[in-house]
Amino acid sequence: MINQRILCTFSIVITLTCAVSAHEWKAWGNLREPRAFGYAAAISSTSAIVFGGLPDFVASSQKFGSRVLNTCEILDAKTGAVRATMSTAVGHADGPVVTMSNGKVVVLGGLTGDKGKTTTLVEEFDPASETWTTKGNLLYSRRQQEAIAIDDHRIMVVCGRGSDLAGTKTAEIFDLTTGQSTAIAEYRYQLTNHKLMMVDSNVYVVGGREGGPNDPRSRNIYFYDEQTNRWVFSFELPVQMPLIEGVQVYGGMFTSGGSVDMGDSQFSDIVYYINGTSATPLSGRLETSVKGHSMVPWINDSLIAFGGEGNSGMSAKESSWINTVTGVVSLGPELISGRRYGMEVQLQGDQTTPACIFAIGGVTGSSTTTRSVEILTSVLCSQSSSSSLLNASSVKTVGAATLTSSSSVLLTGTNEYSTGAVWYNRKVSIRSGLSTSFSFRFLQGSDKAQPDGGPQGADGLALVIQNGSPSPLGAAGQGIGYEDIPNAIAVEFDAYLNASYSDPAASHVAIQSQRDKKLKPWHRSGFTIGLSTNVPPLRSDGTIYYARVDFNSTGVEVYLDTVPALNNPALSILGISVPNLISLGLDNAAYIGITSATGFSVQEHELLAWTLQGCDVVSVGVADTDDFFEQTNSLSIIPSPSTDLALLRWRDAQSAATINIYDVTGNHIRSLNASNDELVRGVRLPSFDLAPGIYVAQLVTPSMVRTVRWMIQK
Repeated sequence: MINQRILCTFSIVITLTCAVSAHEWKAWGNLREPRAFGYAAAISSTSAIVFGGLPDFVASSQKFGSRVLNTCEILDAKTGAVRATMSTAVGHADGPVVTMSNGKVVVLGGLTGDKGKTTTLVEEFDPASETWTTKGNLLYSRRQQEAIAIDDHRIMVVCGRGSDLAGTKTAEIFDLTTGQSTAIAEYRYQLTNHKLMMVDSNVYVVGGREGGPNDPRSRNIYFYDEQTNRWVFSFELPVQMPLIEGVQVYGGMFTSGGSVDMGDSQFSDIVYYINGTSATPLSGRLETSVKGHSMVPWINDSLIAFGGEGNSGMSAKESSWINTVTGVVSLGPELISGRRYGMEVQLQGDQTTPACIFAIGGVTGSSTTTRSVEILTSVLCSQSSSSSLLNASSVKTVGAATLTSSSSVLLTGTNEYSTGAVWYNRKVSIRSGLSTSFSFRFLQGSDKAQPDGGPQGADGLALVIQNGSPSPLGAAGQGIGYEDIPNAIAVEFDAYLNASYSDPAASHVAIQSQRDKKLKPWHRSGFTIGLSTNVPPLRSDGTIYYARVDFNSTGVEVYLDTVPALNNPALSILGISVPNLISLGLDNAAYIGITSATGFSVQEHELLAWTLQGCDVVSVGVADTDDFFEQTNSLSIIPSPSTDLALLRWRDAQSAATINIYDVTGNHIRSLNASNDELVRGVRLPSFDLAPGIYVAQLVTPSMVRTVRWMIQK
């Protein structure tokens, strides 16, 4: 039976905004040969490489199959084609694949040949040339190991088992630039079927089993301290977690399923959020208890877990949605065929091909390996699905900016050193990319005896994406209203040449970013991602300019012209995305706005229209609210996670407030009133009668609404 998913976004104004979206798995095509325990990775926004694995499966055998494949094929979601590409030097199966920041795909070791033989070989696939290159060898031959990129050229490999099936404690760091691997401190136990996650630049080991079948399961969480070359204990998991699936998110990982008994016969349906200090179970459960399943990111801040081996020993069809913002776990669409130990990949899509997930190969029956591929597709978003923003209910103006009666925004007048901005009053989900269009004009320009060699007037405007606060205002003059905004990207449409800032011309576009630092308009290395003078002159004579900025998984394109048809980008940069440039929270969302400023030279800056394209435009929150998964310095719950009692403290309280407690589905649990003095000291929140999970504490005063996440763990 195919199910319908009800997508619900938790709104922090006591309402739930829901839309029904019919998603279903559909037959897409077939691999050129059957595969299980293989590898899949995205190599563009619309295509994936599938390689390695076993063409057959021997149940209850630690060898799993008779041989290991070295063939590779590419799945193209845009054309629907499956085609062969260059093979790997040796076969790889039952090991890790890592996609580096430059888009190249790396496979390290794994099962190879026959009779359970393992390999040390490290190979790298370049999507641009579709070629494999041998990069070197691991120090230890292994399979069922885990690997994670720790920077743009180094990969950490931890534990696993060798050809003799014995587990290993060894760990190493492979350097792609040198082709050499360096041993690091051994892990505390022999470990297989574990997961690695990165939190605050430290690698954590999560779950796994301490050897083969019937060996103990690991509960202790350690992280690697590279400075001291040792594994440091962090905390203990509430339950054993072998054979889990996990998806890394900013600040932690969501895990699901896995075996719960020594004999690998009973499996879990629990979903956990794990960070560097705790593991919190979500209140919802998977649709079925499984191991050997798939879990991948999806749009609208969700994950989907599907397939796997059920308690019956057969392959499961069920799937579950997991919302990473609210923590809600809900029923997902069934697969056409049950499958376990298969491959999976999520593709971002583009303007003509929707985002999708491939469920690839795997074991279907008791021992049958399949060639079939199923696809789960999002709704294709286009210009027709854009959201018009310039209205009082959608945007907030700050500084000199005002919303006019004709639904335009006058960002600045002609006053000297004036700054104005308009901010969309909801955070925007950018996991699947972002496309925004706007039009503007300049009037009454004057250089005031400071000519720059270009048209009269200063200073221009900028599109800004940031994850700091709902409506910041940057510096005036050459700062164009975005200077000193932290953790941000600015795409500037600069109308004045500031020679001291290395401006190339009076009219130009540029992309400025400094991850986790304050923006600066300086056009030099370390501050500028790219710039172009291939733009029409920015005049203050009422000419209407049309602009569009497209962020996707492969890069960014900036368009600017005096006609609405925008065919050729003024600036195009490959290899960057919003998550590469700014730090995001668990919601994978950011604030978006348009800023402007005058200096001693001036002009009016008027924003005429502004739209966002895409189906997952709106994420969580409203203006002046906190991120669901972030606690501000002034509003906090201590401790979180808590057990029977917590303390809510609002350091900046100026008035009494009502505190509402909600569970992750939006159900109101209780309310209490507190004076401003109580809020400053801390309000007691009893939780002895609440189930473990994620809750929201909402603070309501006559002038504002704020929220903070509350985790309860028992």
